[in-house]
Amino acid sequence: MILSLEQVCVDYGTGPSAFRAVHDVTLTITEGTVLGLVGESGSGKSTLGRAIAGLEPVSSGVLDTSRLPTRDRRYPVQYIFQDASSALNPRMTIGRIIAEGVGPAAKNRKQLQQVVDDLMNQVHLDPTTATKRPSQLSGGQRQRVAIARALAVNPAVLVAVEITSALDASVHATVLIILWQLKQRRDSTMIFISHDLFVAHFLSIQFADIPAGCVAAPAAGGRPHRGRGAGRSGSMLWPAGAGEAVHPGHLKIEQAQREGRADRMRSCEGRQRRRAAGDF
Repeated sequence: MILSLEQVCVDYGTGPSAFRAVHDVTLTITEGTVLGLVGESGSGKSTLGRAIAGLEPVSSGVLDTSRLPTRDRRYPVQYIFQDASSALNPRMTIGRIIAEGVGPAAKNRKQLQQVVDDLMNQVHLDPTTATKRPSQLSGGQRQRVAIARALAVNPAVLVAVEITSALDASVHATVLIILWQLKQRRDSTMIFISHDLFVAHFLSIQFADIPAGCVAAPAAGGRPHRGRGAGRSGSMLWPAGAGEAVHPGHLKIEQAQREGRADRMRSCEGRQRRRAAGDF
């Protein structure tokens, strides 16, 4: 276990007018796993991600980050924003944006440049792009810059929130492949937040459903589907009868089997290489 939440609540506002966006969430995240957190729009999944990343205060409950390794006194959880355009400084070059996250890890300018070039290569960006500004890049390229900037801090946990929702289909696949490669190369711990069940299933090892601010447990095997349930029209559901009912505030995540996932990813990479070479 690297990170745990115990009955965590997040409120907006105070007093009688306060709105509770996250209700009594209890979960445990193990090192080296990818947790897919899915739910409808407005369910509180992004707010929960922001709380884990330290961007929103926890109103009650315990968010235990004591087991996370700290590096250079920086918070060990990094957040990748959904809208990279508003998350990147428009006045800075791409190289400076990424270098800002490296900080004291680089001893001199030459080493800093090497680290920046390596990070750009990891997210499939040409290092010559470092001299450009965010406005000169496409949406997919900006999202990859945001990923590289988060990696520059060398975080213990990455929180990615709807990072493919605004991208077209081809770029969508490229970003997913980059995240999968980073998981394989760095054995990263990730929290992948999405309303798209199939995208989350493609990347994640574990699943949690968060209907209306509460976390519900998946069934064994972890294969999500859309369905219609009592009181939750069009909600995210798990196969009926596949697992025991669990109170929304108490999460027990079952390990999801991912047979053939690596083969599917390699197949996608092969198709991309052939497309780039003009084979089809």
